[in-house]
Amino acid sequence: MAGMGGVEGIQRFRDRFPDVPLIVCCCHCGPEEMIRAFRHGAAGFIPQSLNGRGVKAVLELVLAGQTYVPADVLSLIDRLQGQHGQPSSPLADQGKAHALTRREQQTLGLLVDGHSNKGIARALDIQEVTVKLHLRSIFRKLSVTNRAQAVRIAIESGWFGKQNG
Repeated sequence: MAGMGGVEGIQRFRDRFPDVPLIVCCCHCGPEEMIRAFRHGAAGFIPQSLNGRGVKAVLELVLAGQTYVPADVLSLIDRLQGQHGQPSSPLADQGKAHALTRREQQTLGLLVDGHSNKGIARALDIQEVTVKLHLRSIFRKLSVTNRAQAVRIAIESGWFGKQNG
């Protein structure tokens, strides 16, 4: 957030351009700073570790009206909620974590990693139409309507690291 004046700069930007989505790029911001940025109106956060493909995905997501929150921020929020007696996982709370089949979990894991339907099909050695069927089932079971919402729930739940798939 260098050059913007921290969260105060974010607030000034939001005040001046309320309809423009703001994505924060910061090399040395921790989860606490990111949370403050979101509280002041940021719609996304691009960490230094994100590759070009990931940056593109974040830009597309935010421009589509969604919010992108990095996994480490979600983990911090999850830990803080757990300390205050709130449910630690949106999926565990709703009993949805166990509703997905193994193949649906693999599909969702690849979706979280940023794969297209074609990429998921190749990785799982299945037809693209089968991937679409798995995604439809995943969306229904998670009560979401699109890929971004499914990914967000998967990340918020703490389900996916690189071990799944």
